[in-house]
Amino acid sequence: MKIKSFLKRHKIWVLGILLIISIAVRLPGLFSRAIWYDESITLLETAGNARPSWPQEPTPASIAKNQFKGTPTLTQIAEDLRQTDVHPPVYYWLLALWRRWLGFSLETSRIFSLICSLGTILALYLLLKAGNIENPFIPTLVYAISTGAIFLGHEARAYALSSLLIGMGALFAYLASEATCRSQAHLIAYSTAMALCCGIAFQTNYLTLFPICIILLWFLINAWSALRVLVIAFPLITVSISLIGFPSFLAQLSARPNQATGFIGIFSEIKKILTLNAKVLWTPIFTSTSLNLALELAFIVVVVILLGASINQLLKNWSKTNRKLLMLFLGLALAPSLGLFMMNIISDKNLAAPRYVILAGPSLAAILTYGISRPISSQLSLTKLLLPILLGLQMIGINWGFERTVGWSGSNWRSLASTIKVSSSPSHVVVVGKGVGRGDAGTAVYELDSEAMVVVLDQNSNLRELQYSIQNYDDVWVVFSTDRATASIENELLRRLAESGRYTEVSRQESVIHLRTNS
Repeated sequence: MKIKSFLKRHKIWVLGILLIISIAVRLPGLFSRAIWYDESITLLETAGNARPSWPQEPTPASIAKNQFKGTPTLTQIAEDLRQTDVHPPVYYWLLALWRRWLGFSLETSRIFSLICSLGTILALYLLLKAGNIENPFIPTLVYAISTGAIFLGHEARAYALSSLLIGMGALFAYLASEATCRSQAHLIAYSTAMALCCGIAFQTNYLTLFPICIILLWFLINAWSALRVLVIAFPLITVSISLIGFPSFLAQLSARPNQATGFIGIFSEIKKILTLNAKVLWTPIFTSTSLNLALELAFIVVVVILLGASINQLLKNWSKTNRKLLMLFLGLALAPSLGLFMMNIISDKNLAAPRYVILAGPSLAAILTYGISRPISSQLSLTKLLLPILLGLQMIGINWGFERTVGWSGSNWRSLASTIKVSSSPSHVVVVGKGVGRGDAGTAVYELDSEAMVVVLDQNSNLRELQYSIQNYDDVWVVFSTDRATASIENELLRRLAESGRYTEVSRQESVIHLRTNS
């Protein structure tokens, strides 16, 4: 009886169902999605091979894959990031330790993000519960199965961890504000936890700066009456943690001067940011343009009605509304978009990817569903239909086993590697254009069959020696670099192979050419 009473009182079973659903919608994509550029860099950074040495002559892919394995020191990882990347070190430190203990596969790294994603879902549920939202299951479920939360919740990048830290920071800030009239010890403990989460979040993802500012400002306003001047100590803890490695931050600010340059104008920027926020909640995955347009229209209609229902509930029950929590959610929902807007204006950029506003996801879900978070039985018949319609749309935006999630970053290398394996004789070699960065070649090497022979072309490749070394292979696959930065040397190799008269072109796709020996 005691166990049943506990479960009923705390509704642990509801939370359990929520987490099971969250895991179920993430696992298919976790195992089916091919590795892509950024994930390749993540594996290299956490293996201590930030500057990989790719094979210049035919080498078994199994040997090249060894560069994804390694146990670097935390100092080495931080130094490599300072010199080669634009990201702070905390995520890479934690993931390097995780991989050292549990294995070096891509799936192992993605599981780390999955766990962080589940933590974010739990933090949102607890925040809604602490704020006495009548049905916290609904907004938490909407967030849990949103496209952005699922995609970045099983991607080997820092976004899931940074979302978790921001979610925990918001939760502790709210609990601290609630403790102002109850317990000084709890107030200080929650405030310290908030400050630590915010500081570590900044050292995980610099884009957390904007929601961190909202959390700290909200905290100062709501805790001032209890702590007075002492309240300033906790933001100072966050600032102190954030300033660790400040020279690296300054160096990384100017690391990518040519990335996405050119501000597109105020109105175009606003439209783009609204679209990015919508993609965070839901992105259609069908290849049919007309079908996607119809679904997008349905989604817009549902969102508009839901927002109207939320506004209506606020107006009707303003005196009963938890305005303190509402202001926190509004600030966290707007902060990433305002931050992106300011960054693009100040730096004359056109940064345009859903991941730049992903931190708004939990708050967007909470605000969007506020009007239907009351007991379903008390809603109008139209409002009752909105939740299943929204959830249905979200369900068809889930990657249930595709190699790539439409509308989000990814690669087709898994299917290409499979095609190469089944379409070639045992004697085959894959020549990959390196491109500008480290990720293109890494993506190819990781997905290729371990027994395949691989060569990476760059501007320093000796084509004469390479042509001689590959002439004994029955099948040659030339894969172009994504950015075509090494296009000239790729084309020169193809010209040499064609003039040799030894090979005939078997097939040509947008990014790959298959040659086979004439003998």
